[in-house]
Amino acid sequence: MDNWFLKERFGLGDYRLHSVEAITHWHTLVFSAYAFIQVQRVQPLLDQPTAHLQPLGEVLRAHQRAHARRMVSQLADLLRQGISNAELLAIFCPP
Repeated sequence: MDNWFLKERFGLGDYRLHSVEAITHWHTLVFSAYAFIQVQRVQPLLDQPTAHLQPLGEVLRAHQRAHARRMVSQLADLLRQGISNAELLAIFCPP
């Protein structure tokens, strides 16, 4: 199951013919993200030893939802401040 998550959800298989250095950097990035999510997964057990260990996919979805909420909240704050469309694009989609 972990191998499936690494390849499908974390993108470990998302490289083609690149240099060995580029592949090594990509593996480092993917495994760092995977380790971060695993830490998020076990954190409730550190706080409460009787807690239930959530499935890895649910922890990843919760993390992605939290990012989406923060982005929407930041976008709403900027819109309330009167930021123009061009400025919003510069903030969220830099060249």
